[in-house]
Amino acid sequence: MKFNIEVTVDWLEEGGDIDQVVKQEIIDGVTSRIENKLLAEARKELEDRTYKELNTKIDEIVDREFQTLWSKPIVQCDRWGDTLKEYPSGKAMIKEKFDNFLTEQVDGNGKPATNYSSNRQTRVHYIIDRQLKQFSDKFTKETVEKVSEELKKYTSDAMKHAMGQEMMDLLKIDKKLGLDAPKKPFR
Repeated sequence: MKFNIEVTVDWLEEGGDIDQVVKQEIIDGVTSRIENKLLAEARKELEDRTYKELNTKIDEIVDREFQTLWSKPIVQCDRWGDTLKEYPSGKAMIKEKFDNFLTEQVDGNGKPATNYSSNRQTRVHYIIDRQLKQFSDKFTKETVEKVSEELKKYTSDAMKHAMGQEMMDLLKIDKKLGLDAPKKPFR
């Protein structure tokens, strides 16, 4: 540990010893710095420990209250206080609501169906159909692009070959070079 201590002596009593005053000032300065450092470390340690314990207690209380609410019977009422439905627990209520959500009849846009149109289906079927359509559209688009690219390449090569053959026939280059070889059909 390194200390830089500055000593200021304002006055010296008559018959006072300067060495004794400087020594006392150094001791007081070192003691003060060590004390401040230890207090800061202790305060930080105490804050950390308190924070951890407080969070643990809060988590326990929240978990306990959540479990209590989760397992309590729930009564669903209308705005006048009449009982509409009773559930044995919060878990049962959420499960039923989720099941109803998935089996609810929806229209072609995935919104709850309000009429008896021919395109009504459950939300689960709507979600699955939509995912399948997206997949098939993507697959079809990629396949068409790939086939189109291959066709362009093939037709370009075929056209070049056919044009070259026609030019050779027109200019009779084969005869001029003495290459009367039979023509190869293009594939």
